[in-house]
Amino acid sequence: MVLNVDYIVIGRTLGAVTLGLYVLAFNVASWPVNALVQAIRNVALPGFARQDRTSSAKSFVSSFALVLAGGLLVAALLAPLALPTVTFVYGPKWLASAGALAVLALFGTMRVVFDLMATFLIARGGSRPVLLVQIIWVAVLVPAMVVGVHTWGIVGAGVAHLVVAFAVVLPAYLVVLNRQGVPVQALIRAAGPPFGAALVAAAAVWVSSRTIDVAWHALALSGSIGILVYLGLLRRWLRSRLSSNRLPDRRRSGQHRRTARWQVGRPELTAHADPVWRPRPAGAHRLVKDQRGRSRLAERASALAD
Repeated sequence: MVLNVDYIVIGRTLGAVTLGLYVLAFNVASWPVNALVQAIRNVALPGFARQDRTSSAKSFVSSFALVLAGGLLVAALLAPLALPTVTFVYGPKWLASAGALAVLALFGTMRVVFDLMATFLIARGGSRPVLLVQIIWVAVLVPAMVVGVHTWGIVGAGVAHLVVAFAVVLPAYLVVLNRQGVPVQALIRAAGPPFGAALVAAAAVWVSSRTIDVAWHALALSGSIGILVYLGLLRRWLRSRLSSNRLPDRRRSGQHRRTARWQVGRPELTAHADPVWRPRPAGAHRLVKDQRGRSRLAERASALAD
């Protein structure tokens, strides 16, 4: 329903031709978003569901940082390259959709983040708060979409999506996540480096694409520049994030190796050796008494025979 409000408002306000331009822009902006969302849902939902409250909150912060970094990379490339993208994919006659594509590329990052938040809450049993956020989203988006479309056309539709996402939906999700044990300060700290790197990379892409007239040349050259700048700025940050995610597994494997080395040369601690202490089977004390009694009788019998 959230993603159909704009179609209804644009179709009734601006007509079918303008709606077609907007649908084109929305589809192009959704290509990378759908790929990321599908991958997140397949991995995040069972992963969060297997963890306890504390572990899942820490895992969500790490996942949020990496997912946001991926979404911002797409936005930093697609937003400044909206014009050559439309020209290369659909042709010059569809250039009127480039403005909406630039704004919707930014909104695509929010869609990826919101999907991760909803997946986490559902895995933790919070499907009701997710539904409440969706209802608030639709209720606020309808008037915002009407105002945006009447003011700026299809670009205003993208602006309405972006404003509602930042001003209403994001704070609502943060409140719900905070109740689930996810600290908002940790999310803000995790989002800082990707946002800064995305701004610098987008500026580099925009400046480099202004001097290139051929669409696919701009996509190849400016896109490569943006990727290199973005990854160069986040190299240490990404390395620390990825290494911290693998740290628990390394600790567990290291502990197993230390335990194995400690048991070398001590057969009493190996799996096949007998333990130092062993409980006696039932009736063992009776067997010992019988053996002692028989030995005494044998001694008396030999003494009488002598």
